[in-house]
Amino acid sequence: MIYIRRVRKPKELKDKNKKYLKDVKDFLKNGNNESDIYKEVFKKNKHSYNHPNVTTALLKMSKSRCPFCCRRIYDSKVWNTKMGCTIEHIKVESKFPKLIIEWKNMLPCCGDCNNYRDDNDISSYIDPSKYKFIEKYTYYTFSGMVMSQKNFFNVSMEQMISKYGLNRDFLRFDRIMFMKQVLDKNFNNLMKLEGKRKTENPGIIFLDLFNQFDKNRKRRQKYGKFI
Repeated sequence: MIYIRRVRKPKELKDKNKKYLKDVKDFLKNGNNESDIYKEVFKKNKHSYNHPNVTTALLKMSKSRCPFCCRRIYDSKVWNTKMGCTIEHIKVESKFPKLIIEWKNMLPCCGDCNNYRDDNDISSYIDPSKYKFIEKYTYYTFSGMVMSQKNFFNVSMEQMISKYGLNRDFLRFDRIMFMKQVLDKNFNNLMKLEGKRKTENPGIIFLDLFNQFDKNRKRRQKYGKFI
């Protein structure tokens, strides 16, 4: 997972949320149950949080990366692929209907990670827009697995890894291929970095890999499909 900096709420979303919450208030005033809000208010009245400016803001937040699997994501209107940008809700829509159009409840997400989590609630959710050094709470093994570091986020991070399927086979393969391609030309430099760090954790080498990889624009464009 990677940290993303939340940007200002799009004006269009603010207007949509204001109208939606008014409808919710009126719905509850009539003695209806909160559990019916999603079906009877959001769906029936055709409320929506989708807007080009919302997608643009989300892509800007994450610099066009999925904050969960770390792969590139794109505007789904331009890229007809599962890697298109989708809107992920921290608190799922069906169980927390009042927060459906709340900006702070939204995150950018690739289609694969969004579909894998589906409508499953996560009790100890780690919001990637709130933890600046979230990358330090995980490490990668040479077999392409992402693992939780042993710290106070351990259980929560393991839950995030499991619910978003961050060790799916194709993700592990992509990580291994990415590592192999970068190591082909940068192995000696990375070994020097690891020697200076004197770390006993081989997974930390991925941090150096990403840092060095991002410094070279041409290599990033050439191998971008793997990350």
